[in-house]
Amino acid sequence: EGETHASADVPAVKVAFVDTYEWMPGKFFLVHRANGHIGTEELNTLEFIGYDPSSQTYTCHCFDSRGNSDLFHAHLQDHTWTIEGKSSRFIGLFNSIGNTLTGQWEQSSDGLNWLPWMDVKLTKVS
Repeated sequence: EGETHASADVPAVKVAFVDTYEWMPGKFFLVHRANGHIGTEELNTLEFIGYDPSSQTYTCHCFDSRGNSDLFHAHLQDHTWTIEGKSSRFIGLFNSIGNTLTGQWEQSSDGLNWLPWMDVKLTKVS
């Protein structure tokens, strides 16, 4: 759950998603599905996540129902989860028991100048 940041010509809207994670057979890769809405717009994503022990980073291939795809690199240090892509990035903090992740997504059109996009809170329910 969360909310986007308003801009000069776009108001802030609510964000509501249900994310599910499951291991692929062999448990080398994780499948992440996110289905929900940004405002009134439905958005569905499918992501494949793998771990590289030599660099201690995660590689994330993401595809969405708008026809977009992106490659992200992520890492966890202490309780901080960081995801970085070409045009969007996320920094979030897990609570002490690991069932809540609170953070902010940012977007960039040039990879240099970043603007706040949305604040989110993910809560594990099962």
